[in-house]
Amino acid sequence: MSSQEWDEEWENRYVSQPTAARLTHLLRRYATRAQRKKLTKIIDLLGDSPKTVIELGCSPGTMLNELCMLRPMHTYSGIDYAPKGLQAASRLLQSNNFKNVELILGDILTYEPKKTYDLVVSFGLIEHFDNPTEAILAHKKFTRLSGLVVCTVPNYSNRYVKNVMERYRPSDVAKHNFSIMNPEVIAKSFHMAGFSDVHSGGCTPLFLPMPKENFSWTTRLYQIMSLIWNGMAAGLPSKLAGKGWYWGSGVAHES
Repeated sequence: MSSQEWDEEWENRYVSQPTAARLTHLLRRYATRAQRKKLTKIIDLLGDSPKTVIELGCSPGTMLNELCMLRPMHTYSGIDYAPKGLQAASRLLQSNNFKNVELILGDILTYEPKKTYDLVVSFGLIEHFDNPTEAILAHKKFTRLSGLVVCTVPNYSNRYVKNVMERYRPSDVAKHNFSIMNPEVIAKSFHMAGFSDVHSGGCTPLFLPMPKENFSWTTRLYQIMSLIWNGMAAGLPSKLAGKGWYWGSGVAHES
């Protein structure tokens, strides 16, 4: 997707519908408690002393805001190539009094960072690239020697979820590379990008996506069913709820 397409996405979600955006944010925080626990463990790998952290593809700021809330002792930055997405991130961070977060306008593939970071993260970014290994490799130039990179992707590769996407969110199907939504594939991409100490896995319950297109009475029925499932899934054991996100990590070293 181009920066203009992402700007339209953030405009629709966070500017034209601010009340709905706030409600969605609250529901998402409730539903992703397990993800925050995993995120806390990752951040704590940095140790107790202040470190530098950057999120690639940080719009609209929800995950960057979570990082600041979970461990405020670190120094945070974010980069994205969608100006309106960065504006949404800035508003969210400032509303929670996180005023010292550096937000950078730039494309991660072409931007040359002025410094490197102890931890480089992205959430739902690499699956938007035809070549996920290229996207993971772009994380490496932001990472100091022996620094850690962590990437997560949503699990839309589940057969039922993919069918739902094709029926109720067809325009989103073309925006995602479903082949990377697999822990083994993510790990392989990290290895191909030249990382060491590579790990991968899954976290959070499997949530059903909300419909965006092709509304009908069956859409409404699905919407009700998905709301019920998503509400229940947050409290179910992971073996029953499935994996909603897959992640991969690796340590940067000299090529």
